[in-house]
Amino acid sequence: MIKYSGLTQEKAKLALEEFGLNEIAEQKRYHAAEIFLRQFHNFLVYLLFFASFFSFLLGELVDGVFILLIIILNAILGFIQEYRAENALKELKKIAVSEVQVIRDGKDMLMDSRFLVPEDIIKVSEGSRIPADAKILESLHLELNEASLTGESLPIAKSETDKKNNSLFMGTVISSGRAIAKVIATGKNTRFGKMAKSLSEITDEETPLSKKITSLGKTLSLIVIIITFFIFLLGLVLKLPFAETILTSISLAVAAVPEGLPAVITITLAVGLQRMAKKKAGLRKLGAIEALGNVNIIVTDKTGTLTENKMQITKVWLPDGDLLTENLSLKNLSDANFWNLLKTGIICNNAMLVYEDKKSKPEILGDQTEGSLLLLAQKLGVEPEKVLGEGKIIDEFSFSSEKKLMSVAWSEKGKNTLFTKGAPEAVLDLSTHIFENGKSVLLDFKRRKQIHASFSRFASSGLRILALAQKNIKTLTKQREDYEKTLTFVGFVGISDPPREEVAATLRIAKQAGIRTIMVTGDNPLTAVNVGKKVGLIGLNPEVLVGGDIQKLNNHELANKLRSVSIIARAVPEDKLRIVKLLQAQKNIVAVTGDGVNDALALKQADIGVAMGITGSDVAKEVADMIITDDNFVSMVSAVREGRIIFSNIVKSVIYLVSCNLGEILTITGAMIYNVIGTVFFNLSYGLLPLPLLPIHILWINIVTDGLPALSLAFDPGSDSIMAQRNKRTQIIEVRDFRFLIISAGFIASTTLIFFALTLNSSSLNLARTVAFNTLVILQMIMVFIVRGKQKIFSNKLLIFSVILALLLQFLITTLPPLSTIFKLR
Repeated sequence: MIKYSGLTQEKAKLALEEFGLNEIAEQKRYHAAEIFLRQFHNFLVYLLFFASFFSFLLGELVDGVFILLIIILNAILGFIQEYRAENALKELKKIAVSEVQVIRDGKDMLMDSRFLVPEDIIKVSEGSRIPADAKILESLHLELNEASLTGESLPIAKSETDKKNNSLFMGTVISSGRAIAKVIATGKNTRFGKMAKSLSEITDEETPLSKKITSLGKTLSLIVIIITFFIFLLGLVLKLPFAETILTSISLAVAAVPEGLPAVITITLAVGLQRMAKKKAGLRKLGAIEALGNVNIIVTDKTGTLTENKMQITKVWLPDGDLLTENLSLKNLSDANFWNLLKTGIICNNAMLVYEDKKSKPEILGDQTEGSLLLLAQKLGVEPEKVLGEGKIIDEFSFSSEKKLMSVAWSEKGKNTLFTKGAPEAVLDLSTHIFENGKSVLLDFKRRKQIHASFSRFASSGLRILALAQKNIKTLTKQREDYEKTLTFVGFVGISDPPREEVAATLRIAKQAGIRTIMVTGDNPLTAVNVGKKVGLIGLNPEVLVGGDIQKLNNHELANKLRSVSIIARAVPEDKLRIVKLLQAQKNIVAVTGDGVNDALALKQADIGVAMGITGSDVAKEVADMIITDDNFVSMVSAVREGRIIFSNIVKSVIYLVSCNLGEILTITGAMIYNVIGTVFFNLSYGLLPLPLLPIHILWINIVTDGLPALSLAFDPGSDSIMAQRNKRTQIIEVRDFRFLIISAGFIASTTLIFFALTLNSSSLNLARTVAFNTLVILQMIMVFIVRGKQKIFSNKLLIFSVILALLLQFLITTLPPLSTIFKLR
């Protein structure tokens, strides 16, 4: 392998200034002015313009001007909400920053791919998304999926020696192998960048939630239009002033339809997703928010999710006995068996150690399990780079989930050797010999049985096991099967990966919330059980399914097992996909965590696919609905809680708006129906009720109650009991909500009408309308707290502020002469 120094940071900085960030410029779909003007493109706004024009024709200048002010104020509020929401959602797109391994100043480092420049040297491997156009310098078994660029779904083989296929293009994905490449174009200069114009014209698909909101809005609008038309007819029957009747009908239609609902929903989503991002979870697809809140099964990985992913070798097994890492010293390097194990671990390895400076501790760049072998070497004073510099890789066969091992063909001093590492059972099954006293001897049945017992001993103490083997290569070949046989078993290491301390408490919260957790891991069953017990996932006598057993069960048998099992070990990706499908067939809402290329199918199948932000491959992140940036199970459960809060806040906003708007309709309708009954059936000519609210009152209520109070519900932090609420909600408004809506709206309307009638009986019409107007506003301010349920009153300070502001404004227009005159109060 050639040693590359790459660009210096100084040259890279200059190149960045010249070429700009390595990103496709996102076309801004709407400027601020366009967003503002779009607020007027609404059927209800057209109605208001008509009402204003009609008022001017009739000489009602105050009403006409006020309606115009209402239109402008509505537009300003809508603009603020939409503009903030658009910017908030734009910020959320940055949560899953793509990182790339790059060589700068002769050192390997992970870097945000946006800062790549031409001439940079990058390293890419299986599952990586190519971050820029590049020319291959070195490669091993490299195949790419270029479907995103060409539409061709079959992998394409590429190498530095193939002049027709020695280029990598931005946005394509490595199906297998790895490569070192030099960046030749970034950002808009890449082949993908040149397609940006056509791509930017593609509109975002409407999410299921948006469709439900749109459908709800249309349904409500239709109902309201019918009711307001009915009110208009009643006004004509009662021979009310035509101008007052038509203005009241229009105003009521505008007030009753929750036209601000889409903006409220967008803000609720934006606020909730920002809160989720602060808790290390980023939702990539808004359509998944409903499923996230209703998750009742989490299929989780073990390593890095339930554990800390801080791999450290604590124990080494060699044919002549166990070694504790803490007791190792330089003299162990003179032991041929130990040196064989250490060298195998260094060469058969894709990780590397990086240092911030000479005094800092090394950090693992790459897989933590592989990195633990390098840390062991470094601890004993062996520099992995020096060992790797003494020979070269002839060939490499990457880790296969089917074979559960990887191998490297190595040439050193004219001698060719195969180094292999992987799952202990897989490596041992391919081994026919074992190193003892520096020599390869036949591995008999008795010795094989003893090694299996040692596997169990290590695994039962919670250690992750990695076995190593090697063999001399007599004939070079390109066939993996020809290499990986008749191996000489070297030994194995026990790697500790402590469980995350906070996971146990989080599992209890998940259980209380009705969420079952199933651990699916490729590790040894004994290791999985040990971790499961430590985090409280299982009890003393757990039932464990093993990958090999799963394949023997038919779907019916496996589905029955899945009702009770909590640990599945030695699983392969096909098992994971099958498990998810069967759990979904049982009507479960399933979230699945994954990080590898082979997890992609299960992630896509799941109701919520959750990719790991640290260890996750680009392919896993691409198909996932959500990315956990710290790879922590706790963040996964926190995201479920936030999902429930978001959906709950949306439901509360909708119910609040609909109940208040329905209350306004019933108030006007109730007065009219009372008059119709009195006139038609009782031939009353006195005691009839005038309209309790004027058009100007209705429009004002619409601004006050559909503005800040409704919007402030987006900031509700969620009740302490939200994770214990197990009632699944599939619609924004369900049948069970109608009872509350009818009762609350009926109470608002009847109370308003009673106060109006009592005041009218003893005072003037203006004062009676003042009482009705204020009663309606106060009741709606009370309603906003009722729909919040059991949440603490002061847990949402913005809501408190918005209610106080609304009441203060109401007080001012009622008491200040200029305003009270405009509103025809007192």
